[in-house]
Amino acid sequence: MAIVKMKRLRLAAMTGDREELLRLLQSMGCVEISEPPAQGEDPQLAALTRPDGSRLAAARDRQERAGHALEVLKHYAPVKGGLLQPRPTLKEGELLDEGAAQNALAEAEQINAADRRIHAIQAQLSKLASQRAALIPWQELDIPLDVQPTGQVMVQLGTLPAGVLLEQAQGAVRAEGDLGELTQASADREQRYLLLVCHSSQADGTLQALKELGWSRANLRDFTGTAKENLDRLAQEEQALNRERTELEQSLSGKGGLQAQLRRLWDWAAVEVSREENRCRLLDTRQTFFLEGWVPEADTARLEQLLEGYSCAWDLR
Repeated sequence: MAIVKMKRLRLAAMTGDREELLRLLQSMGCVEISEPPAQGEDPQLAALTRPDGSRLAAARDRQERAGHALEVLKHYAPVKGGLLQPRPTLKEGELLDEGAAQNALAEAEQINAADRRIHAIQAQLSKLASQRAALIPWQELDIPLDVQPTGQVMVQLGTLPAGVLLEQAQGAVRAEGDLGELTQASADREQRYLLLVCHSSQADGTLQALKELGWSRANLRDFTGTAKENLDRLAQEEQALNRERTELEQSLSGKGGLQAQLRRLWDWAAVEVSREENRCRLLDTRQTFFLEGWVPEADTARLEQLLEGYSCAWDLR
């Protein structure tokens, strides 16, 4: 690798020219702006300030949004092509066209919003599936799940291990008195799903007897109406969500043609990030800014010619 002779650049210029100068230096591609010297070592530098980093954060956010939109389209609208496809060529003005970049950014936001909504739908569908699984064992019951006890009657839904025979559990209830009834809604390999109704006078004894068999109260207090009514409602919600997800996925699958535009947006944002990183390496006064960097010796004449057009002072050594 050839060794290139470099010169150290120290530049002070007007703040009003800062953005234009940074763009020109970036366009030249030969100036590497370095971190400023430790300000504590120089009383004059200690009085200077660093530029606000919010613009760098915004540029990185735009690059991240463009990259995420590209990944979404690669999933839903993959573009067929060989591994050795030539990279497209662009003029600098095309790459740095801010109007085109803003249009692409709007497209990226729509794509990312659709992707976020698809993930939200998937999370909601998982929640509905969990609710449906909790309701299915009770679907044969024709009483509201939110039925409330009265002053005289206790009503409770609960489960017992499948190994406990129904007759054994019913016998435990009858042993506490003849004012209680235990009805089975359904059973599976693990549990029995039961409805307990009894007079309040024997409620404590009955519950204690059932707890000794493994009784656990069912947590269905968030549901209103019967299990079947809730299952029907959940089915309708699932159908609506699945339709919406399908529409969003079909919309995204038709946006494959935007990939080239989004790649240009990512590149534009990368240029912007690089420029803002350089801006954050500057030191400012109220009216001027200061930078240090390195430039190849062969490019110093071109750099000096560029700087002659601005109100600035520089030193190359």
